[in-house]
Amino acid sequence: MKAVALAAILLAQSFGSDSHAQARVGVLSEPGTSVVAAELLFSVGPGDEDEYQSGLTYLAARSVVAPIEPLLDSIGAHLNVLPEKDAISFSLVSAPDVWEEATGILSTALFRDPPDSLTVIRERASIAAELQGRSANPADAATRAIDRAFFGPDHPWGRPTVGTPESVRRLQFGEVESFLRENFVSSRTFAAAVGPLDPASATAHLESLLGSAQGAPLDYPPFEPAERSIQAAYNSITTWVTASFIFPEDADEEAMRFIGYLAAAELSFSPLQRSIYNVESEVVTRVGSGEIRLQIVVPPEESEAWEERVAGVLTRLLDSPMLPDVYAGHLRRYAGEQLMALAAPEDRAHAAARRLLVHGQVDGHIPGLEGLTQERVRQAAASLATPTIVVLGPTLDD
Repeated sequence: MKAVALAAILLAQSFGSDSHAQARVGVLSEPGTSVVAAELLFSVGPGDEDEYQSGLTYLAARSVVAPIEPLLDSIGAHLNVLPEKDAISFSLVSAPDVWEEATGILSTALFRDPPDSLTVIRERASIAAELQGRSANPADAATRAIDRAFFGPDHPWGRPTVGTPESVRRLQFGEVESFLRENFVSSRTFAAAVGPLDPASATAHLESLLGSAQGAPLDYPPFEPAERSIQAAYNSITTWVTASFIFPEDADEEAMRFIGYLAAAELSFSPLQRSIYNVESEVVTRVGSGEIRLQIVVPPEESEAWEERVAGVLTRLLDSPMLPDVYAGHLRRYAGEQLMALAAPEDRAHAAARRLLVHGQVDGHIPGLEGLTQERVRQAAASLATPTIVVLGPTLDD
């Protein structure tokens, strides 16, 4: 826990790059960290794909780095590809003495070495097989259903982020090649690094990878959440109730994250709520808006009652002020969860890259919670619109 606490202190300090509206590089110096985690994030995703090309971003990303994985392995570097609705990220973890070499290998592959057709064919088959195996997973089905309802079936973000087995199998080498050339460009790249680094030299290195190109404007298509309840039949032994609340770009982000935590705590297993199997909450900030997403797993025969509880969870938080000691306890647990979510250097690097994308600067991940009063939280909760709710599970009509 001492290491995590130290990370929290360091995260609250300033980054090596200048904090201005157009910053695309962030470096966090952590002398006590044993590795360097670097991330290159591209503002590329389903919004850049045609409707029939669902999964093209992910296939292109996997294909372009597949040839360098043996080389990265040889120097002890580990690479992950992280797909999201509004971005695709390349997360690299390596020893401090090889991180510049590793990021140089990665940037060369991304900007100058397109993959060959055999690599694309191999990665296409691999991704299609992975998606086929996940197609019967109710958690994935619930995510696909809430995405369609929240973003809209015709919106790019309403489609599966990594595509479907059928859409991926349709993609051709020429489409991958063109997509990489047009979208995987330095002007759409953000770079962050965390570890025992000198901020000035690390910033200079990352800036050299991005080159002198000006950052491209961020343009994401608007969407209109359904703001209603949708029933989706699914053959499973449990029912998945998912709710998404939209909040504006200028909302109180820390209050929204705490609201997500409080809502999950309100819905969690307790002596009075013994039938709930699982609760998850996620708060995502994007350019233009953000989202609080709650998901619970319950018995099918209780799904209607739980749907009402999920829909009214914020109302109950607004109408029932907590005793000071109870509220302080929630703040402590929330702070602990935030620390644990950022315990790994690669998680901190990803959070930094996301803040560069959404806010244009990095000003620390663990803000002070002293000013997070109940009134501030209530005001933030009152600004949330009616949620989009999807109930996915077996029908009980018979």
